[in-house]
Amino acid sequence: MRRDPAGRGLWGASLGGLISLYLALEHPETYGVVVSHSGCFTAHPNELGRIKPNTVNAPEYLLERLLQQKPKNLRLSLDTGTLEWLTGPNRRMAAAAQDLGLYHQYREYSSGHTWVTWKNALPEALEWVLSKVG
Repeated sequence: MRRDPAGRGLWGASLGGLISLYLALEHPETYGVVVSHSGCFTAHPNELGRIKPNTVNAPEYLLERLLQQKPKNLRLSLDTGTLEWLTGPNRRMAAAAQDLGLYHQYREYSSGHTWVTWKNALPEALEWVLSKVG
């Protein structure tokens, strides 16, 4: 028996946010929801085995992939701090979700790339995810 991917999701912060979205795009039959806190969308998933992946000025591989291959049933929650180097890439990912008509939310917080930011974003993301289940 296959489970409905709309009820199964991935959640991650920084590189975890990148990998969560990557896995959902790779396996749409399995995952239908992604929550990404300060997604490190400047890293390439295949480079993460390197000791120091380029996370500052690399091309935004996942953004390009999303624009080339629109997911059909993905719900996406993105948030980021405004005091970090990933604000721009997260804004561009949110704009792409908007342009593609994906069901999504995007929030910014006046803070940085820290666990405190993500902890504070957690309740709103969880509320959004749970309000859309069913």
